[in-house]
Amino acid sequence: MQKSIYLSEEDVKILKQYKKEKGLNSDSQVFSYLLRQTQTDREQFAIMIREELEKNYLPKERIRWATRIAEQNSIVLLDAVNTLLHMLKAEACIPVEIAAHPVVKQSQDRIKEKIAYFKQKSDERKSKEQG
Repeated sequence: MQKSIYLSEEDVKILKQYKKEKGLNSDSQVFSYLLRQTQTDREQFAIMIREELEKNYLPKERIRWATRIAEQNSIVLLDAVNTLLHMLKAEACIPVEIAAHPVVKQSQDRIKEKIAYFKQKSDERKSKEQG
């Protein structure tokens, strides 16, 4: 398709400079190159925005969410333990470090497994991003 366009003298100089720098043979090739470059620039800009969000914003939101959930779970667990202590009429505190109940030990082991699993997934994601 043929189009007629009007350019200022400054634009013509820039057009010639691009043609020379990029080793292009015609003004049409320069326009095609610039149009495609604009599309590539937009895609790269979108990638940069996504990476910035993933790097700086999303981890903060994840930490905020995890903290909120941990606080809610702590309150629920404290209420449950308090209820059990009242029901059992417990008179003394036995620290977990001294004598952990088997259920507590199972829970701790489960948490360690979960942490290891999510760390492995995180490491896999990071290795894919780098490789």
